[in-house]
Amino acid sequence: MSGILRFFLSKNLRIAKDRAWDLTVASRAKDSEFWGPYVEEWQIPPKANPNGTGLLERTYGKWWARMIINRFVLFPLQLYPFVGQATSAWMRAYGTSRYLHSKYFKSKNMTPQQIATYMEERKWDYRLFGFASALLESMPIIGLFFAISNQIGAAMWAHDLEKRQTLFRNGTLQPLPPHIIHMDDGTTVKLRPAGTGLFSAIRGMGVQNGMSGEKIPGGYIGSSRKEQ
Repeated sequence: MSGILRFFLSKNLRIAKDRAWDLTVASRAKDSEFWGPYVEEWQIPPKANPNGTGLLERTYGKWWARMIINRFVLFPLQLYPFVGQATSAWMRAYGTSRYLHSKYFKSKNMTPQQIATYMEERKWDYRLFGFASALLESMPIIGLFFAISNQIGAAMWAHDLEKRQTLFRNGTLQPLPPHIIHMDDGTTVKLRPAGTGLFSAIRGMGVQNGMSGEKIPGGYIGSSRKEQ
């Protein structure tokens, strides 16, 4: 039923999504100059593939692959309540979040490589956000309304993320240093900056979750803040 409704309401749904995003952005009373150019937030940017994070996600992004996976791979899981929906939502998480922030990336004139790097630096935040969004949209009937409300949430998050980008552009924040582990044999290992992992994202305490000013959780740890 939801698929039939989406087919007949696709045009109106697209208009409603665009309007939800535009009205949410307008409610923040920011002009076009607020959405500045991309600035790198890590001292050592992660390697990211602009074509997708992995073979499975790149494959699942194709309509024919989704049809095969949903009909033959995930179908047995549909026998168990929630399991099939949750599995499908997780597989679509990264692509869903990228789609929901496509207008944000466009407003910043970001290249595919910059988008991939930016999302990789926040991969767990984007995965969790995309998972929740895809899961809500997969709900029968009511998922149509969540498809619109997800745009509102995405616009609000984009606004907070851009506040953080502004702090890096004006020098208030400095690029995050890698988390360095010293091994017993004297060697060192450089990992993701502290506060950018899965558990930080789950707790909403990630250093890049978009909070601004002094409220950025962990935003001023170590040498990430310029000395006054």
